Amino acid sequence: MFKLNSVQIESIRRNYDGGELSCDQLIELLESRVAPGAQPARTLFLRELVVGRHRNLRAHTEGSKDGTLHYTVFVGGRGYHLRVDRRGVVFQITNKEGDLHPVPPWVRPGGAPSRSAAGKKKR
Repeated sequence: MFKLNSVQIESIRRNYDGGELSCDQLIELLESRVAPGAQPARTLFLRELVVGRHRNLRAHTEGSKDGTLHYTVFVGGRGYHLRVDRRGVVFQITNKEGDLHPVPPWVRPGGAPSRSAAGKKKR
C-alpha cells in the first residue's frame, strides 16, 4: 500500500486553503484508492500538491463531458480533476492540458500511448 511520508503530509496540511473535501479525505484518497494505471499521475500531482496552496472541492459531475464523478483540486490556482469510478477509486488525474502522465492510465504497461497523448509530449 502506498503511504505518504510525514513531510509530505505536513506540507499538504500546511498548504490547505479549505473546501468540501478535507485534507484527511484527500490524503486517504491518494494513499489507498488509486488504480495502478493512475499511479504515475498521482506522483506528478503530489509534487504540485506538497508545494502549492490548494483548495479541494466535493465530488461532482459538473464540467465533465462524460458525466464521470470527479474531485476538483485547485493547486496554486490550477485545476486538477481526480476522476473516480463507481467504487470511489481514482482512475485518472487530469488538468486543463489533459492527462498528467503521457501514457493514459488504460494503456497496459509497455503499450504505446494514444496518438493524443503522444502529441502532448514535450519535444
